[in-house]
Amino acid sequence: MLFKFPIPNVDDVNVLRPDFDVAGFYNAKKAVAAFRRIIDPVRNSYLAEGYDYDAMVRHFERDAVSLIEKNPEVKFDIYFTPYSILQFVAMRDASPATLKIVYDFSAYASKRLAQFPNVRLFDFRVAKEVTHDLSNYGDVIHHSPAIDLKVLSWLAGGNYLVSRAAPTASTELLKAQIEAYRPEGLER
Repeated sequence: MLFKFPIPNVDDVNVLRPDFDVAGFYNAKKAVAAFRRIIDPVRNSYLAEGYDYDAMVRHFERDAVSLIEKNPEVKFDIYFTPYSILQFVAMRDASPATLKIVYDFSAYASKRLAQFPNVRLFDFRVAKEVTHDLSNYGDVIHHSPAIDLKVLSWLAGGNYLVSRAAPTASTELLKAQIEAYRPEGLER
């Protein structure tokens, strides 16, 4: 089989073009517009897509846990992505059953991963300085390249590391942030 890539330099794969308008794509106005779209009753069924607790646990055990168990000599850094607070607030307001699945699965995965000495789990969903700054997002989940660099820095520095002794503490902190957040007054 022959593969041909239209990009001659492999370092350019998945890299933004030099003329890409980062500020035009990642900004609070776009994040708020995406939030308003997904909470619209006509579209809010999107929020529940792919959230089946039993299936999530099955796939997690099959794909992640089995890989970890088969490779005890490998160190795994796993993290929950810093989605904007608006993703979770949308679930809270328009699809509470989906948010419950997020909480339940987060608790399950955190407890399960805490059992492995070769795993470090990070929860960047609670990184309020990023997740509450809507200018970091192009919608409610996709963050800017600057946040990718911040995530790498946090991984290297051990920031937002989930404690093995209290694996669900970050989920509880996330719950508190979601409950406290009020979207009223967001600019349109």
